[in-house]
Amino acid sequence: MIELTTDFLIYGRTPVSLDNIPESATELVARSQADVQRELPNSNPRARNHWLFAVVNACSNRIYDFYLQLLIAIEQTFVESATGDNIIRHAGEFDLSLNAATQSTGDVVVTGQAGSIINQGATLAASGFGTFTTDSNNFIGDDGSALISITSVDFGQSTNLEDGQELRFQSPIVGVDDTAIVTENTVSGGTDAETLEELQARTLERKRNPIALFNSSAIRAQARLVAGVTRVFVQEITPARGQTTIFFMRDGDSDPTPSGEEVETVRQAILEIKPAHVSDNDVIVLAPEPLPVDFSFFDLQPDTPAMRLAVTNNLRQYFDEQTDVGRDIDEDVLRSVIINTIDLTNTLLQTFELNSPSSDIQVSSGQIAILGDVDF
Repeated sequence: MIELTTDFLIYGRTPVSLDNIPESATELVARSQADVQRELPNSNPRARNHWLFAVVNACSNRIYDFYLQLLIAIEQTFVESATGDNIIRHAGEFDLSLNAATQSTGDVVVTGQAGSIINQGATLAASGFGTFTTDSNNFIGDDGSALISITSVDFGQSTNLEDGQELRFQSPIVGVDDTAIVTENTVSGGTDAETLEELQARTLERKRNPIALFNSSAIRAQARLVAGVTRVFVQEITPARGQTTIFFMRDGDSDPTPSGEEVETVRQAILEIKPAHVSDNDVIVLAPEPLPVDFSFFDLQPDTPAMRLAVTNNLRQYFDEQTDVGRDIDEDVLRSVIINTIDLTNTLLQTFELNSPSSDIQVSSGQIAILGDVDF
């Protein structure tokens, strides 16, 4: 029986280093020919058109196919290097699966004559954002307006609408104006289907941070079951003993700061795993306050479009992955992120100077630093 490990294969009791796996079929053929020559000194397994040459070559090529399959099997054994359906298989061991795309929901204001009816299922369209339907029957109030809940017909991030965006009824409704306006609460919650890479990252986090009853790992894992949630920050004994405060981000959205509705969705998900002796009011879920950090460069060397893009992408990756709620950022850390930039032409950044920031970034409690404008 073969046991797969990260360093070597064990067949019986004899360790075989992975470094000994031949790099090509030609190398394996040469090895096999040498073995045959050693066992049969008077033979010539290298003589073409000889039956021994044919047998050695045919067997060696088939064995090399086995080596290739073996290397693939080793690669797929580990979450870090798995691909395709094997990621889903690894995730299933932790009761994780791909999060499906979701619809967006929210409220719009409709105006018209008092008493006019907007039936459930009425369809509205927002140019470039798809169609939406009303969730219930509604009446225009005495003030000539009504607040109506809508849900997108389609799924995905593209269905999210900002405050003030305009929609139009696709069929005229007697006594009701054709347009509707998104409220300040926005129409949100639409997320794209989770990618295999995102599921792989979630599985790795779960594997590296075993969960127990309502500990930080359990809370993070539960929050990330909500589609679109990326980073989760758990602050135990905050703001008081017996309480837990949870912040989270939605880095895949155009606005990574969660809306009020998204905060409530995550809160309800976390309450599902809350122990009975913990009060609902002691589970506090909040959206962090974004603190944009602007960068102003001069004397960038080399100052090329490719290098500017690479510097910006390096900073974006840092702010999307490394920042934490309430944690200051050392100026030296930012400089290290920048100076290690390599652009798409494999050119290394030589030097740079910053007008801003010119010191450490001070982040208050409840805030999280995000990338602001980057100017060159």
